[in-house]
Amino acid sequence: MLPRSDSRRDRGPWLGRVLLTLLAGLGACTSTPPLWAELAFDGLSYDNLWVVVIDLLDSEGFHIRTGDPGSGTIESAWLYGTSVREVRGPSRRKVVVEITRGTDTKGWVVRLRVPEEVIRKGGMRATELRDSDDWEEWHDNWDSTEYLAAKIRARLPDYFLAAKVEGPASSRP
Repeated sequence: MLPRSDSRRDRGPWLGRVLLTLLAGLGACTSTPPLWAELAFDGLSYDNLWVVVIDLLDSEGFHIRTGDPGSGTIESAWLYGTSVREVRGPSRRKVVVEITRGTDTKGWVVRLRVPEEVIRKGGMRATELRDSDDWEEWHDNWDSTEYLAAKIRARLPDYFLAAKVEGPASSRP
């Protein structure tokens, strides 16, 4: 029979080094930067622009969670029922909008993005998803961002000035 060592004492310093390495690695992880679409409009009132954006988001299934006309911010509630192929699990997304006064013109600038979260844990029932603590940030949904920006632009063609996108270069031809 081989002599037994005190396994707790032998593994203590080793386990501490492993934990420190893992924690240092987690601190070095960075999330992807937000992907904003920016649209400039001129010749319409702030109130009309606000109503068009709110109406569009609601018609696309993004019900408004918070909207503050004074600060020009809108945030939708989470939209469930989508999935991300890379994760093979459920995802949810929402829309964040900022409306500000344009710098070069007297018009307005609408910035929007669609952040997305995923659950990597399988086997959950649909009724358990909304209240789950397992949601984690994922990449912004650039396809939805581009789509919503195009819809806003299409609703206000006579007032549209310019568009600026900060999305991934791989999404453009």
